[in-house]
Parts: sequence; structure tokens; C-alpha cells
Amino acid sequence: MFKIKYNFLVLIQILISILNSVILLKLFGVSYKADVYLMSIAIFSSISLLQLMFVEQFMYFYNDAKTVGNEYAYKFYNFSLFFSLATGLVMFLIFYIFRNFLVELYAFGIDPERRDLLVKSVTILVFSGIFNLALYVNIRFLNAEMHFSLPYILEMIPGFMTLLMLIYSLIFKLNNIEPILIARITGTVISLSISIYFIFKYINVPFNIVLKHKLAASFIKNSISMRFGHNIHNLLFTPITSNILAILPNSYASIFYYAQRLIQIVYSLTTGPSHRVFVVKVSKLFSNKKYDEIKKSAIQYLKIVLILYVAFSVIVFLIIPYILPILSSKLTTQNIWMIEIMFLFLSVWYFILTLESSVTPIGISSKRSKIFITTNTIFIVTYFFISFFLKEIIGIYSIPVAATIAQLINLILYVLFAKKILKEY
Repeated sequence: MFKIKYNFLVLIQILISILNSVILLKLFGVSYKADVYLMSIAIFSSISLLQLMFVEQFMYFYNDAKTVGNEYAYKFYNFSLFFSLATGLVMFLIFYIFRNFLVELYAFGIDPERRDLLVKSVTILVFSGIFNLALYVNIRFLNAEMHFSLPYILEMIPGFMTLLMLIYSLIFKLNNIEPILIARITGTVISLSISIYFIFKYINVPFNIVLKHKLAASFIKNSISMRFGHNIHNLLFTPITSNILAILPNSYASIFYYAQRLIQIVYSLTTGPSHRVFVVKVSKLFSNKKYDEIKKSAIQYLKIVLILYVAFSVIVFLIIPYILPILSSKLTTQNIWMIEIMFLFLSVWYFILTLESSVTPIGISSKRSKIFITTNTIFIVTYFFISFFLKEIIGIYSIPVAATIAQLINLILYVLFAKKILKEY
């Protein structure tokens, strides 16, 4: 489950992300433009999850199809690819038409200067919605076929294209965020093109225009219900958080998102490769009815990732006060201290997420969407009330405190559900 080459690829991915953040700091610091750039990425990442409602369960149904035969499975892939492209186009049109409403929803109360730029930024990013779904299907297909290196490379390309544009902007002293966002979209198109070429050329999947499949109805229905459960969390968490950040002073949003990027780097490096292999393994074990091996795999996975997560979190926390002043002279001592404290709070939340990542694949593989509808409803209600109660008391830190409490409740529920599922089999 632990593969050095996958961790090396994740390390490259993380280095690209770090360089993006460093150059972003040098270009914009903790200004209103940095706020808008980071908020627009967060908003689009959230609304793009709506698209996943239609293909969320692709890999699990593809693994089921593989037990019937390769021809049957490949036809299901072709159907999913065409379906994802069509859905992506429709969702893009919807996002584009309602882009002003989306900004109001996610950043209600934001000042006019940031709002106008945020609308422009979201308008650019929604074009990526045409291609995101098809790329998701292709990456999950490659994972199901036990290709893990190429998906990491494909996921790097948008970030790499963003990095190139950031470097260009720094060299020529450009001060606009729009070209950076366009570079990100260009990277997505390149990734999709490479993935399509590899799948049909090197895996030798026969290309067919497949507009229907026996698994189509159950696949779409289960994807919608499963993603609906996830989206209760994902779609509502971002607007709640963004609206808290929008009413805080300028730079607070940047402080939160910079700290979140740091903890996400730690989380990706320590859990990413092992978790990706673990998810695929659990899916295959479920499809082949080898339920006894799932618990052993979960324990093995946790032994690896928990040690790595704690070690890297401590290291990053200790070096933040020394590294950030070197990376950007625009950060004040107060900014750095706030990022450090925010990182500390977020690290506790992500520790719970690390534990949770060992049990959620069991519920997903069982295709029981009610589990995620229930737990994520409880999460978002808990997060909403605690964050809005605490925001007047501890300000920006109400976000990680509320998220940690809500996530702990989720963890308990997921463990109970996982035990119940495995006992039934």
C-alpha cells in the first residue's frame, strides 16, 4: 500500500503547490486580490462538486462491471465518458448564467471592490466545468486499472500551468489574477487530452460511441444519492465559511486559506498515495466479496498514515515562523502569528479527517448513500451553529474549532456504520 514512487509524485505535486503559494504571496501578499483569488478557487471547487453528483460512483460500478467482463466494463467506461462531457457542458451553462447569484450566495456581505473582481474570477473558472467531469472519470478509470502514477501527473498539470503564469507575472510585474486563472483552465484541458490519448492508445480500450448501458440508471442514481450526501457537507461548508470570512477585515481570508493550504499539503503528502491505493483496494474487495480483508487493510493503512501525519504536522508548525518571513516581506509579524495559530487549529481537524479516511471507503463501496446524508447533515448543522455562535467570541478561529467538533461527531458515526456494514456481510 505504501509506494515510494507515489509519495515522490505527491512530493512534486506539493512542491508545485508550495511554489504557487510562495509566488502568490510575493505578488499579492494578504491583499484584497489574494482574498479574491483564494476565495474564487474555493467557490469553484465547491460548486464543481455539483457536477460529481452524476459520476461520483464511476469506479465502484466499473469494478462491478469488470467482474462480468472487460468488454462490458469498457462499454460502461465509454458511456460514462460521453455522459460526463455532456453533463459538463450543461453544468457550465448553468454556472455561467447564475455566476452573480453564486457570488452572492458564497460571499454575502463582501465589499463592492472584492465582489466585482470575484464575479470576474468565477466567470473565468466556470469554463473549467466543461472538462472537469471527464477528467474525473478518466482518473478514476486509471485508478481502477491500477495505474496510479499517471493520475498524479494529470493532477499536477493545472497547478504547473498556474505556476508558469505566476512566474511570468512575477518577472514582468503583472498584477492581475485573471491570466493565472486562465492558465489553470488550460492545464485542465491538457490533462484531459493526455488521459484520453493514454486510455485509448496504451490501455487499448476500444473507442465506441455508447449512449446507453445496463448499469447507467443505477450508476447515475447511486452517484446522485451518494454525492448528495457528500454535498450537504461540501456545498454548504464553503458558503458558511466564506460568509464568515467576508465580514472579517481584509487579509483574514488570505490568512485562513494560506494556513489551510499548509495543512492540506501535510495531509496530501502523508495520506494521499496510501489512501488512493486503499480506496481502490476496498472497492475491489467489495466487488469480489472479500469482506474479511477490508478491516485488515484499514488497520494497515492507519498504521502508516497516522505516524507520518503527526510527524509532518509538528515539523511544519515549528518552521512556520522562520519560513514565512523569508518567503514574503509583505507579511507582518501579526499575520505570521495568526497563520501559525490557524495551522495549529486546522491540524487537529485534519487529524480527525485522517482517522475518518480509514472508514469512509467502506460506506462508499457499500453504495449506501443514507450513511453520508445522515452524517453530513449532522456535520453541517453542528458546524453552522457552533461557528456562528463563536465568531463573535474568537473570530476567525471559530471556523476550525467548529469544524473539529463537527468532524469528531462524524468520525464516531462513520465507525459505527462501518462496523455495522462489515457485520452484515
